[in-house]
Parts: sequence; C-alpha cells; structure tokens
Amino acid sequence: MSKQQNQKYLAGHWARSLWVVVPALLFIGALTAFNRDGGVSRFAPALGALTVLGLALGFAWWTVQRVSSERSRALRLPTPDVLLALTEKSFKQSRIPDGDAFLAQARAVALALYGEGQRARDALESVDWQRRAPIIQAAGAASQSLIASICERDFAQGMKEARRAQSLAELRPGTLGAAASNRFYATVLAFAQVLANEEDAVTLATLQASAKVKRLATLQAIAIAGLAAHAQRLGAPEPFEALRQDLLSVAPTLHDLLIHSKSAS
Repeated sequence: MSKQQNQKYLAGHWARSLWVVVPALLFIGALTAFNRDGGVSRFAPALGALTVLGLALGFAWWTVQRVSSERSRALRLPTPDVLLALTEKSFKQSRIPDGDAFLAQARAVALALYGEGQRARDALESVDWQRRAPIIQAAGAASQSLIASICERDFAQGMKEARRAQSLAELRPGTLGAAASNRFYATVLAFAQVLANEEDAVTLATLQASAKVKRLATLQAIAIAGLAAHAQRLGAPEPFEALRQDLLSVAPTLHDLLIHSKSAS
C-alpha cells in the first residue's frame, strides 16, 4: 500500500514541477536564442531552452557543492547551532511540498547527531505525521530511530523505527529519487542494526557505500559511526582506529557520544 501511495504522491509532485519548468524554459529560450540576422529561427526556442537548462543545472551543481561544504564544516563544530542555521536557510530558499516536514526531520537529525534527544523530539512535534503521505511519515520515523539509538541508547526502539521508516518509504525501482531515498533509509537501518548487534548480510556493505558519499555529511557521519562501532565490538584495533579517526574528522561530537567513552576505558 505504501508503495502505491508514494508513487501517486511523487507523480503529483513532478507533474506540478513540470507545469512550471517546461513553459518557463521555452519562454526564456524564445527570448534568448536568435540567429545572426537578429530574427528568431524556428530552432531558437529549443536551443535557448537547452542553454538555460544547462546554466540552471550548472548553478544547481555549484549550489549543492557549496551547501555540502558548509554542512560538513558545521558538523565538525562542538554545537549544532550552525548546522541548524544552515538547515533553516536551505529550506527557506526552497518551496518543496511538505517542506515543513522535511525541515522538522532535518532539524531532528542534526540534533540527534549531537545527542540532544529532547530538542530533536520537540522539532518533530511540529508536524502531524499521520496525516502525511507514507514517504513523508518515513522521514519522521527515521529521525525517531536516530534519536532512540544515539540519544537514548534504546537500540530495540531504534531498530523498530528504522524498519518502519524503510517500509513506509517504499518506491518502485527506477523512480526518480528512489536510489537516494533507498540509500538513506537503508543506512539508518544498517546503523541501528550495528548498535543493536543484529547485522544481516547487507549491513556492512550498506554502511561502507554511504561512508564514501562526502556530499551528504550527515549520512556519511552516520555510516562511519556504524562501521566504527562494529569494528570496536569485534576488537579489531587497526580498522577501528582508522574508522575512529575518520569519525573524529567528520563528526567529533558523534564520535564522543558513541565511541570515545568506550575506547578510553
């Protein structure tokens, strides 16, 4: 049921986006593409639209890289204040459906990574999650999983919420955005599995893949933390020390919450 509801939700979202984007590109293309005589050729609208689209994609890529760098630096700071400010700013500049829910989720995840469980739960309280589409509910459940696992050390609840999130976020293979969505929820589940000592055949592979995604600072931090916790439990000093140093470099507070107290003893 969740899969069908999510497909319907996304279809409506992309349809609304196309109604705005396509006419705008054609209009701008008609205004900007001219032949050498100063007249508009019959190919001008298409060529102009492609030019504008290329510029837009280039600007979007640059923006993603800049925001990624800012968030990576913020995650290395001792408090979540800068990370929260960046989160607020990014959502104010975008107008996505259910933006309030995604903002609440992003705030909750940021606070969870700093061990501020109550503030994270307060952030989620601003949204009536049950009235949203399953794929939106999944965002709230994933946040609850991280709060339970990191802030409350309730690993069973962390597993329960992570599994619920993954189930709610089901999408058909090939759906636009499905790969990124699946990676996020699979990583949250794999992280919860490690902390609960309930790994399966794909747990470590999932974490290893997400640990390489530098443009997503919070996801990378969660993945490295899971790998470090696993190596520590195995008593493998060399892999553990390497992962511990990686975690210190990307999210030192998360390191202190999950790793430092144990390794110091």
